[in-house]
Amino acid sequence: PLVTRLASQGYVVVGSDYLGLGKSNYAYHPYLHSASEASATIDAMRAARSVLQHLKTPLSGKVMLSGYSQGGHTAMATQREIEAHLSKEFQLVASASI
Repeated sequence: PLVTRLASQGYVVVGSDYLGLGKSNYAYHPYLHSASEASATIDAMRAARSVLQHLKTPLSGKVMLSGYSQGGHTAMATQREIEAHLSKEFQLVASASI
C-alpha cells in the first residue's frame, strides 16, 4: 500500500479516525462533514508530532496531504483549515485529493 511506501521512505504517515467510526460516542458517522474530518486529521497530526518529538525523531515540519474518496474530501477540508487558521503551526507544502 501507499502508506507503507511513504513510511519506508522516511515520511510520517497519519490516518485519522473519523467521528462515528472506531470507538466513538457518536451514533452515526457524519459522512463528508468538513469540520469533523479536518478536526480529526489535525488532532492526529498533532498527536503524531507530539509522540515523535518525545522520541526525539527529527521532523522537517513540512506537511503534505492526500486522500482518496472520503479521504480526498478530508485532505481538502484539512487544507482549508490549515490555510485559514493554522498556517503558523503547519507548513503545508502539497495537497492532492484523489
